[in-house]
Amino acid sequence: MLAAIQELRYEVYCLERNFIDPDRFPDKREVDEYDPASVHFAATDERGRMVGTLRLVLDSPLGFPIEAHVPRPVPVLKEMDRNKTAEISRLIVARTDRGFDRGDALRRHHRILLPLFRDMYRKSVALEIDYWLAAMEPRLHRLLEALMGLSFRPAGDSIEYYGSVVPYVAEVREVERAIERRRPALFAYFQDGAAGAA
Repeated sequence: MLAAIQELRYEVYCLERNFIDPDRFPDKREVDEYDPASVHFAATDERGRMVGTLRLVLDSPLGFPIEAHVPRPVPVLKEMDRNKTAEISRLIVARTDRGFDRGDALRRHHRILLPLFRDMYRKSVALEIDYWLAAMEPRLHRLLEALMGLSFRPAGDSIEYYGSVVPYVAEVREVERAIERRRPALFAYFQDGAAGAA
């Protein structure tokens, strides 16, 4: 499964978005130094085709990926227990599954992102993770709020990190309480869904 995840990352990050030089990966799998310190998640369609992925990067001697891309230390990290923090990274939906209009895109993202975030949430609870870091475009943040009510707060200024993104942070239990209060059906799905990670 990890090989298929890395192949999807190669397709999107190297070929489609041109964020990373594809010549670095002759086997057509995008791999980096944070992969061994990560928990990887995947979404597949009914044919078993990889359609979405993300990873939770745990703290290690490498630190978090975001720390390698910001000009100054992320202030909020000083307030957080690094052993209870993880960075959401390499969140990808396959090009063929993004949709062409807003309604279609929301339906497709709903089908792919919900199981990914359910599994990520359940694994975070199992690992006693208290905080999520993420570097994302504001429009992705709005999409996650619209789909799941996931509200991250900005943790710094916009940076160049595979495009222009903003550092965000969320407290896992705060997110949990907000979803339970505002979207009880979604909360039940997050609690009862079977977790899966590579």
